[in-house]
Amino acid sequence: MSCPLSRRAARVAATSLTGLGLVLAPAGASALAVGPLPAQQAAGTTVTLFKINDFHGRISSNAKPLACMLTEQRAALGTSGNSAFLSAGDNIGASEFASYIQDDQPTIDYLNALGLQASALGNHEYDRGQDDLTGRVETAADWTYLAANIDNADGTRAATPTPS
Repeated sequence: MSCPLSRRAARVAATSLTGLGLVLAPAGASALAVGPLPAQQAAGTTVTLFKINDFHGRISSNAKPLACMLTEQRAALGTSGNSAFLSAGDNIGASEFASYIQDDQPTIDYLNALGLQASALGNHEYDRGQDDLTGRVETAADWTYLAANIDNADGTRAATPTPS
């Protein structure tokens, strides 16, 4: 898939993506061990991580540039490319009007469509309370929310501490 952009549009997209905290690592630029590799993969396998943080429902101005950049970078990895799309949290809350007015559902749908795989819990995920997060938000999200230090009053984990 190609997303042709003019030079000006590319500069605007790059500026916007920097503001979103998006890090796009070129294919083969970094490797990270994230746990045991599946049996079919050899040690030393390169994994490219695509990461956003503080997205805050910025779907009006940044939706197309982010989707294009992510799609193009994934395509550059080819079919054998190993990658993960992750978030450091604050995907929702303090959002633009287009997302806020619909309880951030457009942002959740957008991140689902981009294939977000896991996200840390940011403080804005709690803007509408724990019940909203564990009910509506986590139910709508196709990704797992992770947090190592959030407990309920009875001492049980309130969020997944590690991927299951």
